Amino acid sequence: MKRPARTSLALALTACAVGVSACDSGDEETIPSSASDELLAVLSDVESNFDSGACSSATTDASQFVLAVNALPKEVGFEVKDSLRQAGENMIRLIESECQEPGEPPPAPPPSGATGEAGFEGDG
Repeated sequence: MKRPARTSLALALTACAVGVSACDSGDEETIPSSASDELLAVLSDVESNFDSGACSSATTDASQFVLAVNALPKEVGFEVKDSLRQAGENMIRLIESECQEPGEPPPAPPPSGATGEAGFEGDG
């Protein structure tokens, strides 16, 4: 069963927000609080636009998140930046595959029915 689009995006947004928030905790390799605030604001914009069906704006905001991650100082560390970048790219894919503009028909459900090779009888 396919998870509702809202749930998938919420999980992606939560992962990004947790990553950003955790990095602003006073450790050595941390995201500066001004950059952290900017990233969290962009995530909020992604969610608002997705919820209202403004898919192109949500995609633009998610792309802006990735650009902001790329612009973080090198002191943040490669692993942190790479994790946030991957989460942002995942958000973009989710938006592109699951966001619906108002008035758009819902995506067709996946085909159902028998699977496997025709005529296969098994070991029994």
